[in-house]
Amino acid sequence: MALLSLGLALTEEERRVLSALLEGRRVSLADGALEYKQYARTAERGVYIRFTSMERELRELGIARASTGRPYRGSGL
Repeated sequence: MALLSLGLALTEEERRVLSALLEGRRVSLADGALEYKQYARTAERGVYIRFTSMERELRELGIARASTGRPYRGSGL
């Protein structure tokens, strides 16, 4: 998530996602893919805020929510 939010890719999967976005293809985020949300009650505030910021960047890149196909709108954003 962090690398994709910066437009970087180290793994083949990340490269495929960035290529798809650059080619104008729809990319969907699987429900439950953002593991950090499981730690909302225990994570340090700064860490959690950083992850929500990365989530926002993914949304701005055009990644959609898998269940609806609409741009991803995470909780608390």
